[in-house]
Amino acid sequence: MLDDEQLKKADLENQLARLDEDLKFKLQVLEKELTEVKTRKEIEIHEMDGKLQEEYEDRLQQALEELRAVYDKQMQQNRDDFAKLYDDRVSDERSESTRSINCHISCFSISLHISCRLWWISCHANCFFIVDQLSYQLFLVVSQLFLL
Repeated sequence: MLDDEQLKKADLENQLARLDEDLKFKLQVLEKELTEVKTRKEIEIHEMDGKLQEEYEDRLQQALEELRAVYDKQMQQNRDDFAKLYDDRVSDERSESTRSINCHISCFSISLHISCRLWWISCHANCFFIVDQLSYQLFLVVSQLFLL
């Protein structure tokens, strides 16, 4: 019985040692699998992070391009409005200048006409003055003739 007990004890100790080694082996395998899973997950996370970074950069680039298009359109509209305003003002100034020139030409024409008219009137006035003086002198001569 003691021998049976010792055999059972030895057998149980061997079984315990095997189970202990088996447990250690399974722990090593599980730790190795855990390390592999961690490594794969880190790689997946890094790849996903890279993809998300690329998607973010793509969206950001697209948003910047849309914003640039909006601002370019607004800038072109502002340029067109400014060009129209400039052309309108230049046209208004040309019209005003043309009106002013026409007014000056008209005034000069009227002034020239008045000058000619005044010259004609002064010529006739001188003639009337001369005729009056001659008439007066004729009157004097005729009256002296009658007095004699």
